[in-house]
Amino acid sequence: MNRKEVSEIKKLLTPANCCISRICSCYVDSEKNKRTELKEAFLSLPEEETFKYFTIFKNSLSGSIGKNLINMRFPILTEAEGGTQDFLMRLRDSQLKDDSLIEEFYNRVIANYEYGENYYIILIHCAYDIPSKSTDGF
Repeated sequence: MNRKEVSEIKKLLTPANCCISRICSCYVDSEKNKRTELKEAFLSLPEEETFKYFTIFKNSLSGSIGKNLINMRFPILTEAEGGTQDFLMRLRDSQLKDDSLIEEFYNRVIANYEYGENYYIILIHCAYDIPSKSTDGF
C-alpha cells in the first residue's frame, strides 16, 4: 500500500462513508486467556461505540509507511492451500461469518503475539470499491 491508498481507506472510516459490514473482536488477558468476544453487524452497534471504533481504526492507519505501517510480504509457499495467505483470504471471503476461521485467527494471534498485558484483537469486514474510470471515460 502507498500513502494515497491508506488515505482512501481512512476516508471510508466515517459514519457518512461507512463501508464496514461486520465486526468481531476478542479481549485477551495478560495470561493469554480470551475474556470476552464480540461478533455482530457493525451498524447495529450504538452510535457512541461506532465513533470509538472509527477513532481506533483511523489511529491504526496513522503514521508513515515503513515505520508505523508495514507492507507484509508473503512468500509463494504461503499461497498454497493451508498457508498463511490462503488462510487470510478464506477469512476475508467468509465476510467474518465463519466462527471457526475467526477462532483460528484469534488462536494464531494469541499463540504468536508476546505482550505482557491485556490486549484487544479487532477484525472488521469492509466492502471497499476501488474508484476507477470505466471504459467509456466515466
